[in-house]
Amino acid sequence: MRWRRTRAGPILARFADWLGEQARSATPKSLFGQAVGYARNQWPSLVRNMTDARFSNDNGAAERAIRPIAVGRANWLQIGGDGGLATASVLLSVCASARRNGLDAWAYLTHVLSELPRRAAGTDLDDLLPDKRAGTLGRAAQRAVG
Repeated sequence: MRWRRTRAGPILARFADWLGEQARSATPKSLFGQAVGYARNQWPSLVRNMTDARFSNDNGAAERAIRPIAVGRANWLQIGGDGGLATASVLLSVCASARRNGLDAWAYLTHVLSELPRRAAGTDLDDLLPDKRAGTLGRAAQRAVG
């Protein structure tokens, strides 16, 4: 926290002063004026990390989390033509849940898809959910069976 206040604090203070100067001279409807207004309106969120160490100085983790979606977007343009979009969205959601719970997504899906035919229709499937699997299996077992 002290590092943030001593290193980033003065930079943010200069930036705040600069934004104030720009706000007085920029046309509010121009793109630049809108950007200045946005930065000033978001200021409390921008400086929140100065007083709360839980907040990162950057959004690198969020950028890394959405990168596969951004990269795949061009590859998925044709996916909705035959009704595959709904299936793809379910699979992506399940894989994201598996990863969020520390499971290998491929192994998890392999396990679930091989387990489903063994279950009777109408059977409770809660034990196959990613959060339940992560809670009942150790790391080695997770990698082995999903």
